[in-house]
Amino acid sequence: MTTLRPTTTYEPVRVDEHFAGIVQVYRANDWSHAARPDLLRTAVERADFAVVALEADRVVGFVRTMSDG
Repeated sequence: MTTLRPTTTYEPVRVDEHFAGIVQVYRANDWSHAARPDLLRTAVERADFAVVALEADRVVGFVRTMSDG
């Protein structure tokens, strides 16, 4: 089977490198934090765990979790 899409890889968020792509994912899905990138950045930085999905170094997915420890 042949695919035309690049391979998807997953890695921990590096905020300085990935944040613009994370905002694009939020905007593409019309998620409310897209309107307030300053709050979104704080949420990403304070997440207990955050991962991006990348295709050819482009952010195509994002997940973050919060925990009580």
